[in-house]
Amino acid sequence: MYRNPENVGPPINSELGEYCPFISLDGSYLIFEVVDKPGGFGGGDMYISLKQSDGSWGNPKNMGETFNSSRNDCYPCLSPERQFFFFMSDRRTRNPRKSEQKLNYHDIVENAQKKGGWDIYWIHADALKSLLQQ
Repeated sequence: MYRNPENVGPPINSELGEYCPFISLDGSYLIFEVVDKPGGFGGGDMYISLKQSDGSWGNPKNMGETFNSSRNDCYPCLSPERQFFFFMSDRRTRNPRKSEQKLNYHDIVENAQKKGGWDIYWIHADALKSLLQQ
């Protein structure tokens, strides 16, 4: 039997937009996109939060330039054998937005569909190892 959905709460959820969650098979970490967070690399960056010993989620950490670009990076997932990390990005979109321009999710998707800028990227899962250390 399923239970009703519950808000994960802080420190994962904030006043910003959090999207595209991926939880590891063992439940030890959560990767998700945060849009327009100050200090980020682009419009939407991927962040990682580690499960703490008390069962709570740790403070989200930006996954850095290995995974994030000056554009939107999101939809994280691991291959079934956990060897490759896949994600989507519009980093090759031809017309970058002005830094002060705020886009909502609908605008991002509509813009990408018009320009064909969203692509799927992959990297060996070993790139996650340094992020998984507490």
